Amino acid sequence: HMYCGPVAAAAAIQIDTCSPNFLIQEANQGPLHKKIFKEPLVFENGFIVPPTGPGLGVEFDEDVVKAHLVS
Repeated sequence: HMYCGPVAAAAAIQIDTCSPNFLIQEANQGPLHKKIFKEPLVFENGFIVPPTGPGLGVEFDEDVVKAHLVS
């Protein structure tokens, strides 16, 4: 289940790829999810392509993060 923020989504995708009994991952493709990472999550033919960078595989676009800060 992936009704969550983009960081939790990146973590879920990494867990999915190493779980032998994984079947389906829901995806939230809201506006923030599409632009908060320097390289957005990729979807091809109905599948999520796991990011390949270090750690969770994603890197924040700092300008987008700063524009959405809440105090």
